[in-house]
This record gives sequence, C-alpha cells and structure tokens, in this order.
Amino acid sequence: MVKAASGEPRKHKTLILISVGLLAAIGLWASGSLRNQLQPESEYLSEINLKMTEILLQTHGYAPYGSIVADGFFEQETREAISRWQDENGFQSNGILTYEQAQILLYH
Repeated sequence: MVKAASGEPRKHKTLILISVGLLAAIGLWASGSLRNQLQPESEYLSEINLKMTEILLQTHGYAPYGSIVADGFFEQETREAISRWQDENGFQSNGILTYEQAQILLYH
C-alpha cells in the first residue's frame, strides 16, 4: 500500500506535464506556427487554396481512387499526389509544393 501511495504524486505530475505539453502544442497550432512547420504551404496558401489544390490533384488523376480528402491538410496521400504531379511536370519530386508550383497547379 505504501508503494501505491508514493506512486500517486508521480502519476499526477506526469499527467500535469502531459496536459501542459498538449495545451502548448494546441496553442502553437492555433497560432499557425506549428501548422506552418508541418505544412509549409500554409505560409502562402489560404485554407481555401489548400483545399482547391487537393481537389485539383484528385480531378487530374494524381490521387488514385479518391484517396485525398479535400480538408485543407496535406496528409500522406496528398503528399504522394503532389509528388506524382511534380514528377510529371518536371519538378523535383519531394511532395512539398513550392509557391511557384502552387501557382501553376491552381491557375494554369
């Protein structure tokens, strides 16, 4: 019983640290700083253009079998579709859409 009691404060401290970390991450995400690190395109594309990019990749056949959800977040499937588009259009195929590439994809 003594061991369980001594473990309780440690458990609470761990939960508090995890909660503080999650709140900090949510704050960074809301401010855009973490989102920009995870999704560099969000620095120069609005959420509407992020979604439109996903729709265009799907429409033009770069996302097989409807694998992309047009939600404005570039998950693995979107990165793979961007990579296929880059490869077909003579760009370095890395799945990260540059500003120039976004302009070509969205407006041409």
